[in-house]
Amino acid sequence: MKHFTIADLFQDTRLFDMEQPFLFLSVNRNLPINPAIVQNIEQRTGLRYQNKISDGEVCFAHLNAELRNEYKQTFTKQDILDYIYHQLNSQKLTKETKDISDIFLSYPRNADEFWER
Repeated sequence: MKHFTIADLFQDTRLFDMEQPFLFLSVNRNLPINPAIVQNIEQRTGLRYQNKISDGEVCFAHLNAELRNEYKQTFTKQDILDYIYHQLNSQKLTKETKDISDIFLSYPRNADEFWER
């Protein structure tokens, strides 16, 4: 499988508005993400998904905006949302696009492609 849809990613998309897809992503950041898609991204990129940061974590490298992509080892839900924003921005959503299952998002082929946004 090379693609997924927003309907695949989020388990509850009833509030999705085709007129404002970016608003849905920004307002609904707390919706659970489909673990199968997260796992697929992990396998393709070699990165590890970090669901939340624990209080006892010693390394905060992922919070460093200056950290070069090739040194990043984990990704977060926010990184997935950023990746989706980038893809939606690059697609031409037309009035013919009536359903979120019509919006195909590509899985990243590798970590470089995932961070490239």
